[in-house]
Amino acid sequence: MDEEQSWVKKNTEASDSEGDAGETQNGIEAGDNNSPALACNPSVPEEMEAELEKIKGDMIGDTVYTERWVLKCLMNITKKFPEYCKEDEEVKELDSAFEEDVCTIWDMAIDKDVTKFLMKHNILNLIEAIISECKNPRLMEMMLGIIGNLGCQSEARREIAAQKSLIAILAATLEYTDARTLIQLVRLIKTCLWDLRNLEAGEIPKDNFWVESLAHQSCSDSLMFIIRSSCDEDLVFDAIKLLETLVFIRLPKEGEFLGKYFANAEAVASLLEGLREVSSSSEKSDFGVINRNVEDVLIKWVSILYGLTLCANGEAAIRAHAENNLVFVHLITTHVLEKENFKECIDEYSDFIMCVTTVMNLLMPTDFHEGCLASAVTMLDKVQAAEGVQASMLSTLSQCHAPEVELCFLAISKQDRALLTQLLAELKCINKTDRLCEIAKNILKGSH
Repeated sequence: MDEEQSWVKKNTEASDSEGDAGETQNGIEAGDNNSPALACNPSVPEEMEAELEKIKGDMIGDTVYTERWVLKCLMNITKKFPEYCKEDEEVKELDSAFEEDVCTIWDMAIDKDVTKFLMKHNILNLIEAIISECKNPRLMEMMLGIIGNLGCQSEARREIAAQKSLIAILAATLEYTDARTLIQLVRLIKTCLWDLRNLEAGEIPKDNFWVESLAHQSCSDSLMFIIRSSCDEDLVFDAIKLLETLVFIRLPKEGEFLGKYFANAEAVASLLEGLREVSSSSEKSDFGVINRNVEDVLIKWVSILYGLTLCANGEAAIRAHAENNLVFVHLITTHVLEKENFKECIDEYSDFIMCVTTVMNLLMPTDFHEGCLASAVTMLDKVQAAEGVQASMLSTLSQCHAPEVELCFLAISKQDRALLTQLLAELKCINKTDRLCEIAKNILKGSH
């Protein structure tokens, strides 16, 4: 903060303190000439008041930053950035004063009023010029961070979405190799796609530049390479979160999603590699989920698999790695269902329940996994209140082999005989479940 800002902040605080002295301070009337408050907070001299008001009028919103100072920073960035775009053998380190200016712009860009001011002065054009030629990873990271903060405001997102050449550069930057830069990139893309995720096909403009730039196999390949290859935990986390957003964004063509570019066996294999990276971040040896961030990423992984089932070839891609998928589905499901307060917060996990049930329904009939059978038992027990879940799981079991179904029902009978009786009643209402009804009846008879 330069001297002008420090002076403005100090005198503004002094002025505010004076305004608060209208009643009492420490039990002493503010009007008392002997008041220590008056001694500590003298009035601003008359000759300074006009200058103070002039500077306060130049402030951006409620911040301590003045328009003059921000424009000075932007001019300095414009003047200095070409030094970091030269094709030298060694990357030139950023000047400390220059880096401080850029960092300040990055930090303040989260403020709504500052965002408006920066957009008014064409900061996107400046950023595009920098990232299209920049050779310094730290400068790239900061520029992308600024766009990410700007994108937190809906009006700015709309303006960013209209920048075709900028978006094309951002999509191509997925091939960048610096982890800290990529973290800012995937976060800003996810932020800028916020408004697209829940739109129906007819609501997305055919010339949406985000969809146009990301709907390429090269972009999906770059993102999957990041997920399977990066050793940076934060980057893997953020890349998986971005992918979970991408797979549900509709393409202009009816019934198609961006997920179609990830609906292949190679992408599912990359996801599994990323999941192993996430799981290895746990301090527990047996895939123990120890914090909410890890849990959130694992749940999003299940959501991604569900999203792929909505795409052509998606189910085949998931089945191509059925065994590994079932192992992880079981472990994630066990973690969620065994929470002490699961039944109290079941609504919080409603989307997860729907997604994991769909994936289990897809894989269990053809790929038996004892762990997932146990998950099915737990699911039938703990999500009785979730509409349609029991019927869906029972329909899946109806497609499994008889010995597997018998194992499942025996486990249920040992835990809760009344639950098996209830499930038998439910089975009678579902078509093509005579075989399951017979197995359940025999187990109930044998448990008398």
